[in-house]
Amino acid sequence: MSALSFFVDFALNGRIEGVGLNSPPEEWAKGLGTDFVDDKSKSGKRMRRDYGLVELGFLRSDGLWACFLISLQAHRLWRYPDGVPQKLLDRYGEFPRSIQFEDVRSALRVHGREPQLIADGNGADTARYHVPSANVLIAVVAGEAEQLNDLSAGSVWSMHLSEDSGAWARPRQR
Repeated sequence: MSALSFFVDFALNGRIEGVGLNSPPEEWAKGLGTDFVDDKSKSGKRMRRDYGLVELGFLRSDGLWACFLISLQAHRLWRYPDGVPQKLLDRYGEFPRSIQFEDVRSALRVHGREPQLIADGNGADTARYHVPSANVLIAVVAGEAEQLNDLSAGSVWSMHLSEDSGAWARPRQR
């Protein structure tokens, strides 16, 4: 396994270590470990769990927490290469300081998946792609940016999955 495999696995199935949307925080701790920071909202109904590379959003309803957002913050690998949960290092090995989108796209094509460019002109810094089968969004440092926070064009900035990722995949209105 490799770090590239981690990103491709997520783009294919929207899960990390078998855990996905609607899972409670306890399941994430089993999958990724207990080295994280939780930030709860003042209302106590929202929580952000930060594992470094992996960031999760939770909503509380009827006293139960459920994950509504999974985000891979690939750009953090550049400045915080030690921000990868140990369980992921054990499974996938060392992570490079950046992941190239073309490598992800090529691996997805092997699985019969083609990331679709979201042609919305959302800005010069990133281009967005949608992987419909898993509803995952991929933000890539755009060619116009040439470099964004030390990452060069073509580097994966982040990957996201939420219950409304399909809505995110539609072009934004200006």
